[in-house]
Amino acid sequence: MARLGRVPARIAGWLVPARASTQTWMMLTFAVFVGVAVVSVGLYLSVEVHRELRSTMEQTLRRQVILTAEHLERASSTADLAGRARDISRITEHRVTVLRGDSLVVDVQQERLLSDGAVTSREEMAALGPGRFRFAERLENGQPMYFGALDRPESGLVVRVGIPEPALALLVHQ
Repeated sequence: MARLGRVPARIAGWLVPARASTQTWMMLTFAVFVGVAVVSVGLYLSVEVHRELRSTMEQTLRRQVILTAEHLERASSTADLAGRARDISRITEHRVTVLRGDSLVVDVQQERLLSDGAVTSREEMAALGPGRFRFAERLENGQPMYFGALDRPESGLVVRVGIPEPALALLVHQ
């Protein structure tokens, strides 16, 4: 029983030596305070960079969706609309989805026509009102993607653009 009482004293003796010099204590105190400060600044920067990255991606995607919608609204027919969406997707490597009312006109990424039966229930499409922009990020086929959707009441189109995560964002996440 007496032996168990000595164990915590031995551990405390290893952690806090009884006869350490004043200089040693000063250095240990300095190391603790600097370590806490470095960890705090690192955590703050990590959170802030992720928040800024998300905000920047949302602003960029909003502008791209608006430009895409403006280009698609110039289409003279449904076939022309689908062709324009395919051209935009092929050139930019973005996923472009166009709905007219509740019916899907085209969902394309580069040369591939996609079939997402749940397109209207996706986060970026839910609660989408006239003139409103919605943003979401998620994994698509194991790849991080950012999506933006915009309802254009003037033309009756709903345009969604999805872009893969940029290299800078991948670097930040690591």
